Amino acid sequence: MELLHLQIKVTKKFSFKIFQVAVDIRLLQNLKEIEEPFESKQVGSSAMAYKRNPMRCERICSLSRFVMSLIENASNTHANQVRNSSSNFLFFLVVRKNIR
Repeated sequence: MELLHLQIKVTKKFSFKIFQVAVDIRLLQNLKEIEEPFESKQVGSSAMAYKRNPMRCERICSLSRFVMSLIENASNTHANQVRNSSSNFLFFLVVRKNIR
């Protein structure tokens, strides 16, 4: 169980760091200090055709947010299941005691 907890913690920290790096790259692109490669078939913005959207960084940010949300959802689901199962068990004991 400890190993699983450690793996989840490392995965969450890793995805958060990747998210931070991608956001930094997007900010640097806004300042024209760095640019993502612009492929020949890639289209700019619909309103400004010359504009280059940071597509790769946006994908990295969304994937890392998705991974972080999966980890949070798993933690919340586990906590809810433990809480519900314990209350159901206590209810079962009370009902069983009253029947006898």
